[in-house]
Amino acid sequence: MQVQDDVETGVPAHIFARALGGSVTDTLASPGVYDHTFAMLNPQIGVNLPSFGTAVQLGDASFLFHGCRVDKLKISQQNNDRVVYEADVIGSGKFTNPHGLTSLPGLAPVPCMDGFRTNVSYTDDSSTQIDLGSIGKLIEWSVELNNNLKQNRRRVGDPIQTAGSGAAAHVRSLPLGQDRSIAIQLKMDYVDLTEWNTFIANKQYTNLKFKISGPLIDGTNRHEFEIIIPQFTFETVQPDDDDGDAAITVNIVAFEDSVTKGPITGRVRNDQATLV
Repeated sequence: MQVQDDVETGVPAHIFARALGGSVTDTLASPGVYDHTFAMLNPQIGVNLPSFGTAVQLGDASFLFHGCRVDKLKISQQNNDRVVYEADVIGSGKFTNPHGLTSLPGLAPVPCMDGFRTNVSYTDDSSTQIDLGSIGKLIEWSVELNNNLKQNRRRVGDPIQTAGSGAAAHVRSLPLGQDRSIAIQLKMDYVDLTEWNTFIANKQYTNLKFKISGPLIDGTNRHEFEIIIPQFTFETVQPDDDDGDAAITVNIVAFEDSVTKGPITGRVRNDQATLV
């Protein structure tokens, strides 16, 4: 199944954390304000992403899909529109009909994020922070994670779990693929050779951050959804066009971080004590 919606700190944050697969650290940032940080699942720990159940109801028809995992996740923004995400979710092949749940979560107001508040920045080789948004040249950007889950990996002797409303049933194994990958792309206005020369310098940079901000939680702190690339380089720069104006498309390669053992981490700030 595919899920598409605006990015915010509720359901999309849960999907982002499960797509990366690492454990979540919850921290009290301020009274009633919480930070949740997570990294990619370290292959030395395991190759199975955390699974979850998905309830679907349309009128009188309802289903509970078991053992779901995020195969692909793309987060992107065009101009200063709201940031959106697309998630491809694969189930175990087991479902319950009707869903069998005593109740479904109520519809709560979601914290709509402000597209114009998005901040994209990185730290260059001289430890200077470069804010790509402040120079007013960033047209669009995207970060795409492909877990490349291996499907139909059942083996002789694998157990068959009975599907129920209390636990997911792993009817087919969905381990991570060896070619788990990340694609990052920027599209920017071309004004002069300043950015072009930087992007072709073949240097390694740090802390590429895509921070999406929303409404205030208290008097100071806002809802935040942040994608962090600890180490990276600009791979290619290509001439492009933006409705007749000169532009460039920049492809970025993320490196494995020595601390988290993955090329991407995430941080979410909201008013919830946990992110599970």
